[in-house]
Amino acid sequence: MTSAPETIIAEECARHGVDEADMRGGRQRGAPLKARQAVAYRLWMETDMSADAVAAHIGRSDHAAAAYAILAHAHHVGRPAARISDLRGGGTVADLDWTKLAFAAAGWREGASHDIRAAATKAGIGRGEWRKAEKGRAVGTGTVLRICRTIGIDPFLLVSPAAPAAAPPAGLRPEGADARSRFSRPLDGCPQKADRPSAPLRGSARSGIAAGQARDGQKASHETAGKHE
Repeated sequence: MTSAPETIIAEECARHGVDEADMRGGRQRGAPLKARQAVAYRLWMETDMSADAVAAHIGRSDHAAAAYAILAHAHHVGRPAARISDLRGGGTVADLDWTKLAFAAAGWREGASHDIRAAATKAGIGRGEWRKAEKGRAVGTGTVLRICRTIGIDPFLLVSPAAPAAAPPAGLRPEGADARSRFSRPLDGCPQKADRPSAPLRGSARSGIAAGQARDGQKASHETAGKHE
């Protein structure tokens, strides 16, 4: 983030073939619009200025117009984002304690007798981003770092301690063990193969067994009678 605003404006106006007055004017289409969006995007990405400051450089009066221009050009260059803070910070900090940040930001602002606009300008972020931080809502990584730098706290003090990893259930083999042996362990309370009762025989099976037993009996009787003869 080292480019001077004047250099960025001059380069983009020359690239789009417009002068600075046209870029800051009211035309909402064509080259002036594209130059305005490109300037807003580069000012946001290559400097530390706030969204309100970007708006002033492109001839607009509030940060909402600047945010629209920044996001439009971000989409045009293949970096779509939901918020301008995501472009600078690359997302939010998942493990941050947002309540701690809210209390720290609000306490510093009240102690310095700043309103939200003054605090946000000093931090180089938009008023909406500062307001979200004070409400304990997630903001981008870049926004967090700028707030911490402004109020003088170490951002690592805001990170929640990581929860200890849960121990694996007793009896389970470590990762990498053979899957078949892992799942072949008998379940508690389930009868094993030797303990399981035999399934009841179907009617046709019972009839077949009875007929076989009868034939075996008749054969044995014939064999006994033949011996006596």
